[in-house]
Amino acid sequence: MMWKTYPLVTFVALAAGSVMEIKASGISKPTLSVLVDTYGSNKYQVTGQSEKDAKHNRRLSKLIADAAKEQRNIARFTKGDTANNMCWDRKGVDGFISPVDVHNHFRAFEGPNVPYDTYMEWMMDHGILFSVAMGLGQRIVKSNPEDPDCCYYLHCPTFNYTVTPSLTSDNENAEFFSTNYQENYKDKVFLVLSATYPDLQVPEENLAVLDALEDKYPDAISWVGEVNLVKHALAANGFFNNPTVTEADITSSDSALYAFFARVQNKGWPITIHADLGCDNFDSVPGWKDRCIIEDINSATASMEWYKDTLGMHYLAFFEESNGIPKPNFRKIQYLKLFDTILSTFPDMKVVWAHTGLSKELITLHPAVHSDIMEKMFERHANLYTDVSWDILTQLYLMNYNNATDSFEIFKKAARASEDISPKAEKDFKWNNIDALRSELAERWNHASIKVEKFGSAEKVTGPTYDMAIYYKTLHDYPDRFLTGTDFVSSLGPAKDWPGLSEYKDPPTGCMKDKGNHARQLTDTSTINIMLNDDAFQKIVLGENFFRILGMTERFQAPPVCASSSPPKSAKSPKASKAFKAFKASKVSKAPKAFKAPKASKGGKT
Repeated sequence: MMWKTYPLVTFVALAAGSVMEIKASGISKPTLSVLVDTYGSNKYQVTGQSEKDAKHNRRLSKLIADAAKEQRNIARFTKGDTANNMCWDRKGVDGFISPVDVHNHFRAFEGPNVPYDTYMEWMMDHGILFSVAMGLGQRIVKSNPEDPDCCYYLHCPTFNYTVTPSLTSDNENAEFFSTNYQENYKDKVFLVLSATYPDLQVPEENLAVLDALEDKYPDAISWVGEVNLVKHALAANGFFNNPTVTEADITSSDSALYAFFARVQNKGWPITIHADLGCDNFDSVPGWKDRCIIEDINSATASMEWYKDTLGMHYLAFFEESNGIPKPNFRKIQYLKLFDTILSTFPDMKVVWAHTGLSKELITLHPAVHSDIMEKMFERHANLYTDVSWDILTQLYLMNYNNATDSFEIFKKAARASEDISPKAEKDFKWNNIDALRSELAERWNHASIKVEKFGSAEKVTGPTYDMAIYYKTLHDYPDRFLTGTDFVSSLGPAKDWPGLSEYKDPPTGCMKDKGNHARQLTDTSTINIMLNDDAFQKIVLGENFFRILGMTERFQAPPVCASSSPPKSAKSPKASKAFKAFKASKVSKAPKAFKAPKASKGGKT
């Protein structure tokens, strides 16, 4: 933290994009002691304060307090170290902010990146101790050199700006990982280097490029992804110009894609796959408004038995009972079987399903259906995990409760009207138990929301929704399968140099990220942690699942959670426990299979 002295007579707070200026009154001398906290975009200039107030302001500028940082280190997670016995005070000094980020992009789509040393400083200041170091395996390539430069695909959503696979960021990350990181940071943050270049649609060069990367940087890579199986957000930038991956591409032993997945499986590397379940809109993708359609009706009908088994009581919401023809809402889940084919063909491959399969192009799939789909997939596939990265999950689905417009009656009415809820599902699902559970979760939120107000998107992340109450069951029935992440993209493209196209982004904003942006995204994605019980918190947030997927449980283990930091008594009351138990019993599903530990991976180089 850097502090300077300036001659100012006002108090200025610049945070979350807003500016407040308050005139200092009763001050006659022009030169005053002013503290400036150079905290990314969050700059605090304080005039005429007492030393006590100045210290208070300085404390508020830190996402992770000094007392927490002193004991937030790798030793705390190292098996056999005495620090590993120190319990994690999740409601007190240690807090709920995730120390593990499995979905972290160190490079941008296009344009300048945040320098590695700067980004490592942000991560350390914000308490991240373990991270998957991803690049971005695509670049934005202009067809016309004279067109404006563009650093983010939705600022230039046309086929003249195609998102094209590239090895650039993987080479840059590998060079950093093998040199600067090893010399300066390996004892402070445990990084796992990931290869993000692979192209699943045109996979013929994947193995050759991987071989070259490994030859140049031996023993550096120990993860793959994020790679795209289906990503609707890239539609306007040419994603669907190449043929969609087919089940035959995955299962044919002589195909290039089969060979690539076989290599990843044999290496024991986890792979993060962006696999959209389907779509229901293209509102955020210009020019594609009415193009969310069912791609292959015949294939879906031919696979009706598979869908009956997978969807269970939800099957008749998506298929006609008489002939097995998919209904229009089938488009929301139309790529599920394709993703399942990867998991079935390569059962020992450790797969992380990015963002739980959701996206901005899929916002109306009912959470009761989505959570049941995840549970079914977890039952089938012992090596399937999912990350709850990306702040959109909290801002659009899980933590955006609106006291003025949301109510249980509105939620229940909408559920009954949903095209995704069959009559059988409506009958079997005891909706009333969700209301009591959401009230419990709201009490937990009230005990921790002050940090979100300081550092997060307070206007968007406002507390647990009824959707969160539904996902709560899945998170706690399958706590071994979830991982934390931010999906932060470390870009630094100024608007004047990287404006994009004015018809899509006016005024231009560029892609400028700063320390405040990182604090916000980490805080927003960490709010889900507040909702977890201690067992799930230890597995998901404190890294137990992360260490297991890497095969590093002999070296690392999550610290215990302090008993005194459990959720408030009201959240553990007999009534509350009864509500959750009733809710669990109301969902018709098989009991979860016993967890099967995946094969060990080499893990990251240290």
